[in-house]
Amino acid sequence: MEIKKLESVLAEQLRLLESLLAVLNRETGELAEIHLDAISEINLQKEKLTSSIDAYTSPLRQAIGEAVSREGLPPTATLRELAARLKAKGNREIPRLHKELNKIASQIQQVAEVNRDIA
Repeated sequence: MEIKKLESVLAEQLRLLESLLAVLNRETGELAEIHLDAISEINLQKEKLTSSIDAYTSPLRQAIGEAVSREGLPPTATLRELAARLKAKGNREIPRLHKELNKIASQIQQVAEVNRDIA
């Protein structure tokens, strides 16, 4: 049960981050074209997504903690360590989600840096 819950929470976190990346990419275009009227709408969307992501932090930590406990890992174990353990046991979904989350987080950082440079 803990693993399915973790899959669900990670999938939702990934969905939220993908949405944030889409908004940031839109922001890049609007900044480049100097469409300042669109920026306030984009800022609103970013605030809403950031709030949703923040709200998901607690359930995410709880789901990771429960899965870490179930797997007999120390309470300080990271999602990376948990994903590695589960991969060794044949679980493909958690490691895939972990990899996707890392990838999208990196993309978000890159686009955000570009946007800061443009602004």
